[in-house]
Amino acid sequence: MFLNDNADIACLPSLAYQLIKRLPEANAQARAINFVSSCRKLNQTYLAELGIDFDCQDLLANCPGVDSGEAQLLSAALASLDAVVLTGDKRCLSALYQSSATIPLVPKLQGRILILEQIILHMIMTVGFDDVKCRVLNGVYCDTAIRASFGSGLQAKESNVISTLQSYVGEIDRCCPCILASLDVLNGLL
Repeated sequence: MFLNDNADIACLPSLAYQLIKRLPEANAQARAINFVSSCRKLNQTYLAELGIDFDCQDLLANCPGVDSGEAQLLSAALASLDAVVLTGDKRCLSALYQSSATIPLVPKLQGRILILEQIILHMIMTVGFDDVKCRVLNGVYCDTAIRASFGSGLQAKESNVISTLQSYVGEIDRCCPCILASLDVLNGLL
């Protein structure tokens, strides 16, 4: 997902299908589809509007560990300096740091990537653990980190969930220093 200061939210055209596969509950699927349908699609037309560097997109798409969708998201972020990328693909982020071809792009993305674990932690701090837990439990099996954090269901303890989520964020901080957005960026978006 791609967000910028103009309040544009764009997503890959395939996001709705990915969410449907991961969300077993019909009501959650409907809410997800409704949200995704309200977003701009990060297709070739929108990418051209952003003025992305297609050579850069090809470079990213040819990097082992970066799939074509992530290459589109990252290319859009590189073309729109106020944009933030929300991704669940941590393998992609570490691939950026491991490839000599893409490492020059990393400074342009630093502080502009959000991962789901950061958002859940932020929600716990602002909304409260019990409310977040009730909402997350409907989709606990959609994501490995969420399943690890909230897998004990209603018995999930706040301290354990926070510790697990922080360990996932810390893992990205270690392998991809400075790539994650700060809480200030997150506060500005939510």
